[in-house]
Amino acid sequence: MSKKILGLVVSVALLMVVLSGCFLLPQIDTFTPVIQVTSPTANQTITVPTSTSSTNVTATASVVAHSPLQSVVVSLLKGGQVLVGNTPANGTLGQNTGVFSYTFTGLTPGTYTVQFQAYSSAKNPGTGSVSFTIASAQAVTPPSTKYKAPVVSLINVAPNYQNKYYVANKSITFSATVTNPNGVGQLAVSASVNGQTLQPINNSNPYAFTFTPTATGTYTLYVNATVTIGASTVSGSNSVVINVPYVMPSANVTGVPSRLVMATTTPASFTFTRTQGVTAYLSINNGSPATYTSQNPIANSQLTPNVWNTLTLTFKDPWGYTVNTAVATVLGVQASNPANTPYVFLIDKAGHVVNTNDWITIPAG
Repeated sequence: MSKKILGLVVSVALLMVVLSGCFLLPQIDTFTPVIQVTSPTANQTITVPTSTSSTNVTATASVVAHSPLQSVVVSLLKGGQVLVGNTPANGTLGQNTGVFSYTFTGLTPGTYTVQFQAYSSAKNPGTGSVSFTIASAQAVTPPSTKYKAPVVSLINVAPNYQNKYYVANKSITFSATVTNPNGVGQLAVSASVNGQTLQPINNSNPYAFTFTPTATGTYTLYVNATVTIGASTVSGSNSVVINVPYVMPSANVTGVPSRLVMATTTPASFTFTRTQGVTAYLSINNGSPATYTSQNPIANSQLTPNVWNTLTLTFKDPWGYTVNTAVATVLGVQASNPANTPYVFLIDKAGHVVNTNDWITIPAG
């Protein structure tokens, strides 16, 4: 090859390089298209209209590429399931930029993902996606009434035992003052205790109610008030909680020692029943009281011989108040006298034994 021909080839090659650098020759696109989903926005919640059970959603995306766009498709997924797959989006192709959209119809409540894919001369397509939620229509809250709710004051509860405590099987009275701030309308007041509705025992302030707890436990006392003005009603209430730890304290003595001579074979004793928390205490001749159990025998050794002994059984509630008292009078027997040998003695008008030093013993047989 001559030097002239070789120089021409080199010159042409250099010219092509220069022209390529000036973008006169086509270049290969290596830049993936960029997609921005503009609607719906990420994590947006769209509410279904109240008149239907589904709604339509239009998805829109803005696309930018380094070479003309050849295709833009859209997909829709719900719970991992493809509902719409690779469907052409609406928009102008053949340009480096564009806005593309697609309308999905009949979408029911749930969480969805919409995805756009854009193809250009680049080897890989560009993608963009967002998730959004379709929600059921919420009930429309009616506009607030122009009337004000009645005001129920703090509830006053009167303890039904010793003016301090609450017990079962005894009535409890509670009350509250009710005010109608509207100045007009018909006011109705009632109460409820653990679901039981009560009517007031009076029809003026303070409104009072009474109920009887039938068992121990916790009770919630409500006072409810409603004002009716034409077709409008407004209500207000207040409540208080009380604890009823015991039933009404009581003690019933069914067996009281009679006025008798004590004998070792027939010891004196009290028989009684009592409610929870009530304790019995026995005192002999006004001595120190000791706890006593029903039908527990009282030994002759506990008594003073040859005199009438006073046995006092006192019942006290859990708070120390006296519930009931039983008294018996028993003659103490001298320990040396045989149990099967009766005494012969005199008793004065006051019920005292006289001549205690002169016992007359009647031999057996």
